[in-house]
Amino acid sequence: MNISHKTLQIFLVFFAGILSISGCSTFLTLSSKDGHIKNTLRNKATNCRYVTRVFSGCAYSYCTLDSRPNEYGSELNTLLGLGDLGGSCLADIFALPYTAYKQNKYGSIKVK
Repeated sequence: MNISHKTLQIFLVFFAGILSISGCSTFLTLSSKDGHIKNTLRNKATNCRYVTRVFSGCAYSYCTLDSRPNEYGSELNTLLGLGDLGGSCLADIFALPYTAYKQNKYGSIKVK
């Protein structure tokens, strides 16, 4: 199976668009203050007690999935959450040196 360079470029742009629409949790956790992350997850009534800084995007996505459903319907939230979880785990790999340093220095983000 031969995939042309142009087809691969189109796929990557499409994939990046899907990640940006779903709201990449890695970007959110790396660019937000701890208080914002804590308040957002509390408002969603998550069952998570903390979010680790290492693989914080994955942890945040999981905590979002492990919360009460909202008015938009749980099926759509689950689908977007699973897509974001996969993309965030991939992005977290690239942020690993930075997040490992922050985890060692500051510890996890306490939610409850």
